[in-house]
Amino acid sequence: MDDPEIISLIERVLQHDCSDEEFGILIERLKVETKCPNFLNLIKHSSLSESGKEILKKAREYRPIQL
Repeated sequence: MDDPEIISLIERVLQHDCSDEEFGILIERLKVETKCPNFLNLIKHSSLSESGKEILKKAREYRPIQL
């Protein structure tokens, strides 16, 4: 999936343009596509002014903790 498609999904979630069931499916898909297991937290804690592109950038900055 390319960036414009991912951004489109993010904006759909931000605008609540989906049912509860679709919301869960979209979040899981976005976790996989962005490799960010905390994607739901990014959505919950995003400001109203953040765009899908900005949230995608934050998701791509995720790095797992190295032990």
